Amino acid sequence: MMSTGHLNSVENGVTSDLARICLQHQFADVVFIVGQQQQRIPAHRAILAARCDVFAAMLFGGMREAVIGHEVCVPDVPPDAFRNVMWFLYTGECTVNTDSGM
Repeated sequence: MMSTGHLNSVENGVTSDLARICLQHQFADVVFIVGQQQQRIPAHRAILAARCDVFAAMLFGGMREAVIGHEVCVPDVPPDAFRNVMWFLYTGECTVNTDSGM
């Protein structure tokens, strides 16, 4: 059986690895077009699906977003708020910004 210390070090290593690829184009297989500014935000389908049932249904179900290489438009969400959601899904960390409400 693994010790708690070992599990914490593994978790910290995984979190660090996921933080490194969050919002990066390296290995990304989906791009979200976000906000009225239409900012391109890269992501990794498997990570999003593993962390969120909504993304799992969207990216691996029968929806048009399930097509590999398809860009997903999210026009009604500010890009900074979307990036914060991505950061949370990848790392489990949430940053509160009193200026933006996130």
